[in-house]
Amino acid sequence: MITWPRRTQKCSGDATRPSASSAASRPAGAWSLLLDVAALGLDCVEVSDRLLEQKVAATPMRGWGGEIADRHVRFVFSNEPVDRLALLGTRVHAALAAAGDRN
Repeated sequence: MITWPRRTQKCSGDATRPSASSAASRPAGAWSLLLDVAALGLDCVEVSDRLLEQKVAATPMRGWGGEIADRHVRFVFSNEPVDRLALLGTRVHAALAAAGDRN
């Protein structure tokens, strides 16, 4: 059985390496992570679409609670095996690069 702290550490450590680290809200024992893509100059829907191309599902938070929500995509990792979470950083960075190229 994989513990919550191990999942949380793997997700926040891999998905939020240098370029995205200042834009990520680190999970504190929870099962999701918010990434402030507006802080990176990107649109939440565009990033969500680029993440799907990388086989990562992330919810654009547009319409989920005022203008601050529109800045974020949400990753949920409650049922993801740690091995799959290990791929998240590479996939997120590829999606961010693709979204940046289209802007």
